[in-house]
Amino acid sequence: MPRANKSKKNKQPVSHPTTKHVAVAKEKIQHQRQQADTRTTKEIEAAKKAHKDQKRIRKKRENGGVVHNDEDYQRIRAQLQEATERNNYPLERPRTF
Repeated sequence: MPRANKSKKNKQPVSHPTTKHVAVAKEKIQHQRQQADTRTTKEIEAAKKAHKDQKRIRKKRENGGVVHNDEDYQRIRAQLQEATERNNYPLERPRTF
C-alpha cells in the first residue's frame, strides 16, 4: 500500500511579490543608480570611448597586430629611437647571416 506524502500537508502557500512591490523595488534601484552616477555626460562619453579604445587595442593585440596609437607602443618606440640616435645605429638593421 502506498504511503501518503505527509510533507505536502504542512507546506505554507508561497507568497509571490505583487506587481506593486516589484515596481517599488525597481524604482528604488534606479534611484540608487542615479545617485551613484554623478558624472557629467561628457565624462560618461569619454569613459565609453576609452573603454571602446581599450577593447579595440586588446582585440588587435590578441590577433597579433601592432597598435600604433597605443601608449606602451609609443613609449617603447621613442626609447628605441633615442637609443639608435645615441649609438648611430639604423633602426632597421639589415640581417647578417
